[in-house]
Amino acid sequence: MSVAWPFLEARELSRSYVRGRVRVLSGVSFRLERGRTLGILGESGSGKSTLVRLLLGLLEPHAGKVLYEGVDPSELRGRERRAWRRRVQAVFQDPAGSLDPRLSVESSLAEPLRVQGWRDRRVIRERVEEALDAVELTRAYLSRRPHQMSGGECQRVAIARALVLQPELIVLDEPVSSLDLVVQAQVLNLLLRLQLDKGLSYILVSHDLKVIRHLAHDVLVLRAGQVCEAGPCEQVFGQPTHPYTRLLIETSL
Repeated sequence: MSVAWPFLEARELSRSYVRGRVRVLSGVSFRLERGRTLGILGESGSGKSTLVRLLLGLLEPHAGKVLYEGVDPSELRGRERRAWRRRVQAVFQDPAGSLDPRLSVESSLAEPLRVQGWRDRRVIRERVEEALDAVELTRAYLSRRPHQMSGGECQRVAIARALVLQPELIVLDEPVSSLDLVVQAQVLNLLLRLQLDKGLSYILVSHDLKVIRHLAHDVLVLRAGQVCEAGPCEQVFGQPTHPYTRLLIETSL
């Protein structure tokens, strides 16, 4: 009898720094099902960035596991590891800073494909144009560089670069915190549409409760590296049980 694994599962993740003396994460667990968004909410220093690195395989936990459909990515090698990398992509906080200033938009979007071994220029160009269409940018942007675009345009390019490998999960690390309110709403609505169109799953990391409310189905509240509350957004924000969650809600009003 086959086991129905969750799409993504974190089991008792812990991570320390400075030779184990500083515990950054302690016993963090959650599940994410396909096509849903898990919001990870917490102030600076809560452990959000460390958790993102663990989920992306950029750090190894000192205890616990990250499992994608029951598979621990740290145990994958060679072709299997590269295949997993295609499935999981990320969009970071600083739109311009996440793009190489020397590269055009076309080169930035083609780079992940070439790293994965793609060689056919025509096919690469088609995939790049499809990703650009998905984020509602015209072909005119292909020749532009980051300094020639606004913050919102740069973030759309960063999202297109995440999409070009056709991933199943995108980790969104403070994706709109450096944008003004109007552009924030535009980018969040774009992410919602992309999720519906492509069946994407998201991990959304933010200190902004309003951003979490806008995009997430479920929320995990982190404080000092530990989960203090978790559940559906309506439940956590409507009837919070932890004093820290109540404080976050009160300060966001």
